[in-house]
Amino acid sequence: MPCKVKTFDELYTMGEELGSGTFGDVFKVTCRDTGKHYAMKKEERISEVSKPRRREEVKALSKCEHKNIVKYYDNFLDGNVIRIIMEYCPGGDLAKQIDKQRKLRKYIVHEVMLDWIFDLASGLDYLRQKKILHRDLKPANIFISHTKRTKRLKIGDFGLARCMNRYKT
Repeated sequence: MPCKVKTFDELYTMGEELGSGTFGDVFKVTCRDTGKHYAMKKEERISEVSKPRRREEVKALSKCEHKNIVKYYDNFLDGNVIRIIMEYCPGGDLAKQIDKQRKLRKYIVHEVMLDWIFDLASGLDYLRQKKILHRDLKPANIFISHTKRTKRLKIGDFGLARCMNRYKT
């Protein structure tokens, strides 16, 4: 007898809205079993025309395993609602960080900037090797992940990504 697949609501609890974009809203969610936080991109009223686009996004994300790429965990398609579960980056996005620094009239520390440049270069090189075109790289799609000692940049939001090696997995 096959195992029953759990639904999103059985696995996660909804949290605060983290942002919204052209293709949906992003929420902080918590795993019911572990208490770990994730980001969930939710797109409602997904049409038959846009389903291949979402499949391409999930395909691109699921192919990536790199410290400078937002990690993909799972996805749920329930009727016309798709939910994509990804790594939660508590530092928000780079656009908000830039605005914050601008309002404070302070530059981002030189050493941090150099680390972030290397983070982005490393992530982009990885995508190149995987033959994935992001096609929407901008500060709002670059996220800040905190560790105990450092802030690391991660490339995210693969909503417009294209996998160039479509016939290879």
